[in-house]
Amino acid sequence: MRVSKVFGDHMAVQQNQPVRVWGLADPGEDVTVALAGKHGTAKAGADGRWRIDLPSMKADGKAHIMTIKGNNTVTLKDVLLGEVWICSGQSNMEWQVQGSMNAKEEIATANHPKIRLFDVPGHVAGTQPRDDPRGQWQGCSGPLYKGMKKEGDIHHGLSTGQPTGGQPRTVKLSCEKIFCPDPLAAAVVRR
Repeated sequence: MRVSKVFGDHMAVQQNQPVRVWGLADPGEDVTVALAGKHGTAKAGADGRWRIDLPSMKADGKAHIMTIKGNNTVTLKDVLLGEVWICSGQSNMEWQVQGSMNAKEEIATANHPKIRLFDVPGHVAGTQPRDDPRGQWQGCSGPLYKGMKKEGDIHHGLSTGQPTGGQPRTVKLSCEKIFCPDPLAAAVVRR
């Protein structure tokens, strides 16, 4: 059993919305997901795909563990409930603090571990979506600092997807194609 690569240690999941988790397993394999006291189960279909929708949860400022069990167990640590923003745009979205004024100072003093970033590296090539997004979740401190700040007790997960220079925004891929390339996951996003 495996979970989609969009899920990982240090991730943030959207508060006040069902938490959708999906992946692949052996056909007929039972899969269970647990997060913050909520549980859900599913059976992998004939194609091995599974999806579990956990009930919505409120941000609480705590780091949680998500456990996904099938014939094996995947444990994701340091998971926050909060706001998740999907960001995309032109090449200026690739700008990092290290190229800004006072960069050394900003980077040295950056300590925002409850801001999370899922950075999708590189550029989109071709028109077909990928099976899983490239990238991984990271906390925002030191060299990873992007200049974002916490708002109150709600923590943010930012997903920057495929900035491309010189392209009009109308050519950007939809959220479904970037994060949900398979039909099952895309159907979940559309709901």
